[in-house]
Amino acid sequence: MMMNSSTDSPQLMQDLDSKPQNQQLSPLCETIISTQEFESIVWDETYTYPKQIKTKFQIKVTKGGIKYTTIDGSIHRIDDFTNIQDNPQFWVNMEQIKYCQWQGEYQENIKKIGKWTMTWNGNLLKDVGGQYSDSGQKIGQWKEIIKNYQNSAQAYEIGSYFNNVKTGLWKVIYNDKEIGEGSYNEFAVKNGKWIELSDTFWKYQSQVTLHGEYKKGTKVGQWDIYYQEVGNSIYMYQLIVL
Repeated sequence: MMMNSSTDSPQLMQDLDSKPQNQQLSPLCETIISTQEFESIVWDETYTYPKQIKTKFQIKVTKGGIKYTTIDGSIHRIDDFTNIQDNPQFWVNMEQIKYCQWQGEYQENIKKIGKWTMTWNGNLLKDVGGQYSDSGQKIGQWKEIIKNYQNSAQAYEIGSYFNNVKTGLWKVIYNDKEIGEGSYNEFAVKNGKWIELSDTFWKYQSQVTLHGEYKKGTKVGQWDIYYQEVGNSIYMYQLIVL
């Protein structure tokens, strides 16, 4: 028997904004196993020049799921799962916490199977997702959002998985153009020439790419940093990695 899911967990995962405010959490969910604090950058585009706003939040892992809260305890979202050893995915970007949902099926043993897709703010992201094997491993070609994906940084990574690890050439796509690429070796670590995005890549003031070389997962030699302003020239800087 298969179980349909609109989330990245065995049970229903949803933004708590849609739940009644007086809904009580189960005692199971209140048994906290660990708590981590993160800081996320939110861009306020109501200004003439969009402004960065830093927001702190906590991720609490409980026996019943993962709870995302503000520092004062207000709940952003709860992701349910039945087994803490399932190694669930953490969202560490506030827009992802609010808008991102996975859709797919689970087997009776709570392992993902078949085709999985992703929605953003209720809309299906074109071609994002991929295939899980009968043993619940990512296989074949996948299209994934970048780590810092948000409304103002809609870039994607495309490449192949073998038994749940990245392998071979992966490309980075932004505005339907390839802006980065690099390869993973047989040990699933970055190796050789790479062009990758900065951790704060953003369409207005931070279109930054880094060009250089990895050796067994470690940056080596000279790295060139390219910065492009929207509609303007590209600037290049150099960074020497010792």
